[in-house]
Amino acid sequence: MSINISPRTDYSTLFSSMSASSGKANSMSWLYGDSQSSGINLSDYASIKNGSYGKLLKTYYSQNKDDSKASSVSQIVKKVSGNSYDSATKNSALTKATSSLSKSADALLQKGSDSLFEEKDITSKDESGKETTVKGYDRDAIYNAVSAFAKDYNALLDASADSNNNSVLTTAANMTSQTAIFSKSLEKIGIKVGDDNKLSVDKDAFDKADVSAIKNVFNGNGSLADVTKAKSEIIASSAQNDASKASGTYASNGYYANASYLNGSAFTSFV
Repeated sequence: MSINISPRTDYSTLFSSMSASSGKANSMSWLYGDSQSSGINLSDYASIKNGSYGKLLKTYYSQNKDDSKASSVSQIVKKVSGNSYDSATKNSALTKATSSLSKSADALLQKGSDSLFEEKDITSKDESGKETTVKGYDRDAIYNAVSAFAKDYNALLDASADSNNNSVLTTAANMTSQTAIFSKSLEKIGIKVGDDNKLSVDKDAFDKADVSAIKNVFNGNGSLADVTKAKSEIIASSAQNDASKASGTYASNGYYANASYLNGSAFTSFV
């Protein structure tokens, strides 16, 4: 029986020489691994079937685990090795984290009268209850927005570090590298980039910072909020693409169909 499968790239090499179009001798040559074949041989097949190959992989990766003090970026970089895919739960967590971070970034990137960095009428009361209105910045609103951004940034780092998707891991590593470029500017406004690459906001130092310095970091093209949002959207796209591949099923005609490549066929095999 012949079935057509739209493969994930990590499977294609293993079965690259299967063929259903030739005679009996050629159609079986991939299994025996003769001189004209680039497929697996009986020895390789046996090691997979009896579990020894799997045990070898587990031993290898157990010896290369990150210690508990390793930074998030180190964990991410060390996991990037070929194309792997995530479960629906992990993709859902990534989608949620990227959505939250994009919204936090948008709040800081607002322009015009809606911008947090535009002076507004600020009304305050003295001890006698007398109200006074002056033009100024809503420092509490700015602090809350930056704190939300930092919280969502850290949450996306955690979700990305738990991923097995090569694109997600690479983009997350690039995002931390991007943030490191802003580290000195962040320190000047009371925000620290920790050894784990996560952001922490010192409210007292932040409240003393010049609003224009905060605006330079978080508002406008090329700002930290702007470039981080772009990376977040790439991660979201990678997670959604991964989820669409994972949702495929076998159709009645024997083809493997998924949301991104219906009835696609990259190779044909015998079963």
